Amino acid sequence: MGMAKTEYFAKRIKTVHEEEGEYRIIEIILPDREAEPLGQDETLEIIGKPHTRVEALDILTGKAKYTGDVMLPGMLYSRLLRSSKARAKITNVDVGKAEEMPGVKAVYVLPKEQVNYQGDIIAAVAAETEDIAEDAMRAIEVDYEELNHVVNVDMAMRSNATQIREGGNLSRPRTSERGSVEEGFSQADKIVEAEYSTQFELHQPLETHGQMVHWKDDEILYYKTTQGVQSARDAIVRELRREYPDENISSNNVRVVTNFFGGGFGSKLGANNFVAVTARLSKITNAPVKMILNRYEESLDTGNRPNSVQKYKIGVKNDGTLTAIELEAHGSGGISSGNDNLTTPTNEMYTCPNTRTTVGSVYINAGNKKPTRAPGYPQAFFGFECLMDEAADAIGMDPLELRKKNYADKSAGGTGRPYTSNGLMQCYEIGAEKIGWSRRNKTPGSDSGVKKRGMGMADLQWGGGGYAGAVIEVDIFKDGTVNVRNGSQDIGTGTKTIMAQVAAEELGLEIKDINVQIGDSNFPPGIQSGGSNTAASVCPAVRNGALEALRKLYPIVASRFNVDPEELESVKGRIQVKDKENIGMYFKEAAALMPENKVMGEGRRAPNPREYAGATFGVHFCEVEVDTETGLVKVLKAAAVHDSGRIINPLTAHNQVVGGVNQAVDYALTAERIMDNYTGCVTNPNLLDYKVITAMDVPEIDVFFVDIVDPYWNNLGMKGLGEPPRIALAAAVANAIYNATGVRFRDIPITPDKILEGLAARKEGGS
Repeated sequence: MGMAKTEYFAKRIKTVHEEEGEYRIIEIILPDREAEPLGQDETLEIIGKPHTRVEALDILTGKAKYTGDVMLPGMLYSRLLRSSKARAKITNVDVGKAEEMPGVKAVYVLPKEQVNYQGDIIAAVAAETEDIAEDAMRAIEVDYEELNHVVNVDMAMRSNATQIREGGNLSRPRTSERGSVEEGFSQADKIVEAEYSTQFELHQPLETHGQMVHWKDDEILYYKTTQGVQSARDAIVRELRREYPDENISSNNVRVVTNFFGGGFGSKLGANNFVAVTARLSKITNAPVKMILNRYEESLDTGNRPNSVQKYKIGVKNDGTLTAIELEAHGSGGISSGNDNLTTPTNEMYTCPNTRTTVGSVYINAGNKKPTRAPGYPQAFFGFECLMDEAADAIGMDPLELRKKNYADKSAGGTGRPYTSNGLMQCYEIGAEKIGWSRRNKTPGSDSGVKKRGMGMADLQWGGGGYAGAVIEVDIFKDGTVNVRNGSQDIGTGTKTIMAQVAAEELGLEIKDINVQIGDSNFPPGIQSGGSNTAASVCPAVRNGALEALRKLYPIVASRFNVDPEELESVKGRIQVKDKENIGMYFKEAAALMPENKVMGEGRRAPNPREYAGATFGVHFCEVEVDTETGLVKVLKAAAVHDSGRIINPLTAHNQVVGGVNQAVDYALTAERIMDNYTGCVTNPNLLDYKVITAMDVPEIDVFFVDIVDPYWNNLGMKGLGEPPRIALAAAVANAIYNATGVRFRDIPITPDKILEGLAARKEGGS
């Protein structure tokens, strides 16, 4: 792909793309007061440079206060009594012993007649200490009438299965079609059919879910572990209005604060099912009530990544052209649906005119799903990217070349809107070189010795382009200090830091001069931090807010030098006349001239262009070593290459990719929620039996970003990064294991027992 050449106008940008000798023009009209987009070759002082997180010292020294660290006068502690049964009617709840215990201030029984999964909340207590609360919770006696349950997805789909929901265990499948798959398959030289499956995955953030609630008079204050203080507030308001229809409850008197955040990966989006319980206890006791879940509860009732079963059929010509793709899939989120986004790679990733997808949900007696870093995509891309390797194998083509052959520069598999940018071709070149793709086994399983090595790859795509809606206040005070305020949330990704970088760049200051205030629902409208949208939604608005603040400061300075405000610029701590560095003053001196205490710039992000599609892209390569005697797989090296537009902070971006890659290694090899069919209970609700990789398992990880700025998607040319690192590597690992052993593994996690069984079956078959 050639580079883009961009011309700027007063309120529009026009870009001419040169791609393989062909040209296409992208023209975007800019809204009023929108900052002029920063082009590919822009010289920048702070944006694009690595910088440690602005709050790093507070975190390292323990000064940072997470929700669990918040202490309020007169605070009580709460514990939840949860169902030990997978499905049962509640015939009686006896709280007498709990209420009589010294130090117990309130016991509340939820008004429910039936529990539908282990961990379903039955009652709550509030007490003076954590130990008393725990003892009181255990003193509550519950009588159950056990009902038949089903926790196995295959069993739930049987015609004679226990029906756990009105309407049955199966949702009505959703079907979508483009072109004619029958015609496409008739044009294929080879047709490949395969079935893939993925497991239930738990989020397992180090900071468990929790909250402190103080309901005092008409004001309700939440300190909460949430990825979106304002979306959580709105969900809390809706829930409390249902619980207390006679109370005056609105977004004006409910406040949610998250000062520091210890991981969520989607599980802490919105509000959880205990938000109203804690509020009720606070109202009953007229005291602040803290509720922090333990690891057991975290494993049962804070969400999961749904499982999936994917049956594919793909048609391909001998030259690598895809002619048709068909997918039939289902997934379970537990007691909730579980088929999100399983169709995306089939419909979007590669050029293919004929596709058909049919997807449904299966319901079982387990906790609800919650969005999990790239919801649906790791499942879908595991199946689809393994399928692409199998298709390449069927026609004797290098898997990398097959993907290049079907590169799409338009959405909807090459049939929809053109992408504003797609750096996948550059990703291929970088990743193949860094991993040493030319060393890959030409014949799978041909590596000699007990420990066999192999290489694999997989592509990824994600949205994450951000959207309009955030409002940023940038205040320049008379003493020269600068505050940036917004109701978004930093979930550990470095949001505060990149906001400070953008503001400092636009104001001509240093990062240390910028004070970023986020994580409070009383601040100007933000967005919830999910979907890789935070940076690309908030940072362009920060830039507009900073520019607007300067527009209010410049006239004050211009009058001093008898120039027009448009002739001024703010550079390296000085406001000066352009091209005349000797005419100007320090920023603090300029701020001191303001007649009022401050000037405020309000920044908003422009909407995305409707006539174009925006997406992030990438490719992950890896090398693995398989011990054929023990079945152990070690990922030796990963090369993760991403097209996420302009990178604001390479250091925090690098960290995001490393974290995502490690979680993907988990997903490929170890992580799995396991349930007992007989009892309906989770057998590994802890970090001892639920296997996550340790420092000993972390591979060498090379991270690369292609240098493609997307100035027509937003004024910074940036795209999202949080989710993409989770998407591709599980498929790449499975493909690498095949390259090492010659055995296909279509079910993750690929544990040692599966490796040994597969190798034994291959030996028995003589292949």
